Amino acid sequence: MAHAISRSHLDPLRPRPVPAPYIVGIDPVLVPRGPEVHPVLPLPAPRPLFSVMISNFDATEHLREALESVLAQDLGPDVMEIAVIDNGAMSDQAEDLICEIGRNRVQLQTRPKPVGAAENLNDCIRRARGHWIHVVRAKDMIRGGFYEHARATIVAHPEIDAFAARHIFIDSDGAWLSLSELESHRPRMLAEDFIQRQLTAQRLQFVTTLVRRSVYEELGGFREMFRHCPDWDMWNRIILTHRVYYDPEFLGCHRLECSYGAEEMIRTGENVREERRCLRTYCGLLPRPYAKRLYREGMCMAALRALRHAKNHWRDGDQSTAYLQLRECAKCCVSAGTIALVFRKLPETFGWLSHQPGL
Repeated sequence: MAHAISRSHLDPLRPRPVPAPYIVGIDPVLVPRGPEVHPVLPLPAPRPLFSVMISNFDATEHLREALESVLAQDLGPDVMEIAVIDNGAMSDQAEDLICEIGRNRVQLQTRPKPVGAAENLNDCIRRARGHWIHVVRAKDMIRGGFYEHARATIVAHPEIDAFAARHIFIDSDGAWLSLSELESHRPRMLAEDFIQRQLTAQRLQFVTTLVRRSVYEELGGFREMFRHCPDWDMWNRIILTHRVYYDPEFLGCHRLECSYGAEEMIRTGENVREERRCLRTYCGLLPRPYAKRLYREGMCMAALRALRHAKNHWRDGDQSTAYLQLRECAKCCVSAGTIALVFRKLPETFGWLSHQPGL
């Protein structure tokens, strides 16, 4: 049953709502909702503008870098709440680190036992008191100027619901690997062209995405049915119903490092099955002129990601996982058009397939 999207919990910094740049024909009421997020109870003191909630799910070894990158841009307790939400696996190490560098500015909130990634992210949202929430993975780093850029944008464009910027992909040692694709050469409100790209492949990352708390209250939290890509599901729900402002500056570093849980999903092929499920969910909301083309493009992207995993695991001697990823890749080839798209991109990126024994 579809749930209507309530606009009743609007924060005081937000003016009269402005319609979002929907794709024509999409009914926002049909956009899925996540677990309930209640409004913040009235407080005697004013709420901060930002809540920076660092989700320490499985990356305590990188937590120092994440904390230092946030504290270097501390705007003060009246403007910025800073907290580490620890999943309970390594709470003692997190507590020692916060005592060392936290300067009494960082709260530590722990769980008695570990939970899934989506539930840990929802904990971040529910505990946040600020008008805007920045969920930061403990393995990522914020680049200088992020919060000043975000604050200036919010003041200049009070009608927006989310702020996003470009990011740099880094490895486990912090070395640059690649840059996120440019969505616009100038700062602007993202429109239908971006929505179509985001629905076919993940374009946003936590490290450079800031969302009004009231948006989470309206749409609900992260859905546990998406263990591999809860963020892709969430950003899709947001861009279909709310306004997102984009800054082309590189304001964060997203670390490409698989957690144990993510590796397990890759070994079983569940990562690709979940991506197909996400594509079906959102392409199913689109009018027919969009749905068929975007579904084909999205399946092509999912197939190429599966091939990339297959390549890496074959190279590392894990043929079993490579075969599973190849099998899931084949299931993404839902039409002659998808197969044509995959094979058009295959030679330039995956020439290894032609000379690997047994393939």
